Amino acid sequence: MAAPRPVVLVTGAGSGLGVVVAERLAADGYAVAASDIHQETAEKTLRRLSGLGHKAWRLDVTDESAIETTFRDIEASQGPIYGLVTCAGGVRNVAVAMPPTADFELDEWIFDFKLNTQGNFLCVREYLRCRRRNPLPAGRIVLISSISGQAPGKVMGVGYASSKAAILGLMRFVALEVASLGITVNTIAPGPFDSPAIRASPYMDSESEVGAVPIPVGRIGKPEEIAVGVAFLLSSEATFVTGATLDMNGGMLMR
Repeated sequence: MAAPRPVVLVTGAGSGLGVVVAERLAADGYAVAASDIHQETAEKTLRRLSGLGHKAWRLDVTDESAIETTFRDIEASQGPIYGLVTCAGGVRNVAVAMPPTADFELDEWIFDFKLNTQGNFLCVREYLRCRRRNPLPAGRIVLISSISGQAPGKVMGVGYASSKAAILGLMRFVALEVASLGITVNTIAPGPFDSPAIRASPYMDSESEVGAVPIPVGRIGKPEEIAVGVAFLLSSEATFVTGATLDMNGGMLMR
């Protein structure tokens, strides 16, 4: 009898990077818990996945009680969650250029932190609570940050940049805390990659630039390229990688 597929929960799986990550992980043999704030988009992703054992879930990552309930329901329905990939995130309106810090509204700051930082924290915390109740020999957490969290001011405004930078601190703290449990915690910090959100962004001038920041490799990334990094960090080949940030930005961080 074949061993059960390891379960990986992907947040934000209904659009953009989350869809491609879910597809890659399904192809790699994982049972994907594809979650999104919109049930219908999660279901749409589900229909794209190869293999068996996948399921779609509605999950608002800013809702503490919903996270607790959904994680428990996933484990009851699909099995223990081996991996967590947090693709949910963004800004309120990707089509609007963010103002300078002196003009940045508090409600926008709160929105960015609630979605990007609080959402990641709540998911990580619930994952660890699940593993406390039901330990596994190994586990994986992959948080999606951004080059904006490493090079503030390049794109997307102070709220987005600060909230994505906070994810890096969250990752490093938790990675050290749970290393002895066989759980690795890492981040991926993408540069601009082809997605509806990036294409709608006012910072997108061409395929080689986001605003005034050129990309050394001469193009934006492909979501499939980011998904490769996620797949590696989830794999058994990455057991010695924790507390690390995988920069996938076409060389932008060197600017």
